[in-house]
Parts: sequence; C-alpha cells; structure tokens
Amino acid sequence: DHIGRDEWLKRLLDAKDIFGKGRAGTNMVLGAELAQPGGFTDLDKALASWEECFEWCLSNDLVPMCTIWQPSAGSKFEGARNTAPIEYLLEVGALRRAAMKKYDMFSHCIDMWK
Repeated sequence: DHIGRDEWLKRLLDAKDIFGKGRAGTNMVLGAELAQPGGFTDLDKALASWEECFEWCLSNDLVPMCTIWQPSAGSKFEGARNTAPIEYLLEVGALRRAAMKKYDMFSHCIDMWK
C-alpha cells in the first residue's frame, strides 16, 4: 500500500515521540533524485534539497540515513546507471555530518547501542 509523504512524515514524528531523540529515523535513497526523467538536473539544487531534508529530520530529533541508489529490476529505471558523481555523494555525506553535529545527534545515536 502507498501511504504517501504526509503520512510517512507523521509516522516518523510518532515514532520519535514513542522512542525518543535519536532512536527513530528513516533511510533515504541517495542518487535516485538525479534519475531522469524527472530528477534534478542541477546538482546544487539537489544538494539544497538534501540539506533541507537533513535539517527537517534533525530538527525533529530523527536520524537521517542514506543508502546509495541501485536501480531495481522491473522498475522503470532498470538498466540505468547511478550517474551521481562521487564528489556529489561525498558532499551529501558532508551535509549530513554537519547537520548531525549541529543537532548534537552523534552521541544520541551512539548511546542507543549501549
């Protein structure tokens, strides 16, 4: 079933309310936002989108996680290559790290495993 963006965000906030700061989060697919047709063609706009995403997650005490995109068999992108430059992937990682540091989320993520 498709729950949609609004319900997904609501459920993330509900999970944070139940489990607490740094104990709920979401995994997002890095690189799919550049897939054509329909994806970003301007890397700076794509990076700004990631920065906004990380800001929203962390300002709501949620942990943003990323997995690098691999087109799935049977999808409309089957056979496509992830064309995200390595520099772009590294920049997204740097944006995430800066946001995690800004919101003091590292200690909460690490402490949850104690």
